[in-house]
Parts: sequence; C-alpha cells; structure tokens
Amino acid sequence: MTREARLPKTMSKILDTTRFINIDNEDFTFHLNNEPIVIKTGEEKILAIYVAEHGAKHLLDKVLQKQGVKNTLTPSEARTAFLARILPDLAEQANVKQVSKEEETRLVQEEIKKELRKMGEEFGEKDALKDKEIAELKTMVQQLMADKTQESRPVKKK
Repeated sequence: MTREARLPKTMSKILDTTRFINIDNEDFTFHLNNEPIVIKTGEEKILAIYVAEHGAKHLLDKVLQKQGVKNTLTPSEARTAFLARILPDLAEQANVKQVSKEEETRLVQEEIKKELRKMGEEFGEKDALKDKEIAELKTMVQQLMADKTQESRPVKKK
C-alpha cells in the first residue's frame, strides 16, 4: 500500500482509528514516545492510525525477518500482503485484498530468491574484479622477477 493509497483525504491520522492485529506467533511490543504498547499474539486492538502504522511497520519487519527476508524496508508484494493482515481496515480502504497463507509463503519465497539473486550478482561482480586484479598483479610480479633475474646476471665484457 502506498502512503497515498492508504487514507482517504477525509481521514485524520491523529483522530481516526483503525484495527491493528498482531499476526505474529508471539506477543509484540513497540514503543511510542518511550511508552510501550503491548499486543498479545492474535490480539486485535483499535489504535489511532498513526500509532497503528508505526506499530505495523515494526511488526511487519519482525515477521518478515523471522521468515528470512533481510531487506524488509523495500516495498514488495510480500510486505503489502502482511500489512493487509495487520491493518485490515486500511487495506480494505486502499482496495488491497488479503491473500491466502499459501500465497504469503510464495511471496516471501520470491522475495528471498530476489535477495539471493541480487547478492549473487553483487558477489559475482566483485569476484570478477578481484580475478582481474589478481591476474594484473601476477603479471607485474612476473615482470619484476624477470627484471631482477636480468639484473643479477653478470655482464659479459668484450
């Protein structure tokens, strides 16, 4: 859900409320103004929209990281799917449909595959650069050894 799509213009993040559901398998605590807000496993609370969005971001990061997603800040279909379960009223207002658990699992697996592909590409590029540098260094060492060998040979006088 994009920030623009979440709230109709007539809603106030400070005054209006929304449902927040802890979708994790353990109690969830987040802080707002140094005050802890505890939501039990599976519990649903009515919170001010800005509080719910703040808590949802942290719960979403926690849930995705537990499932193996490293980059939880980048927008993705997996992120949107879980967010729709945490904030169902806002998802409904933004016309974001909840997906099945199987679809959530598939989306998480896709996200992990993307991350692994990206890491592989980055490491592949670094490996290729290192291989090139090593080849250049080997050539330089061979040249230095050849120069040193020529210097150590006695010069024949005529």
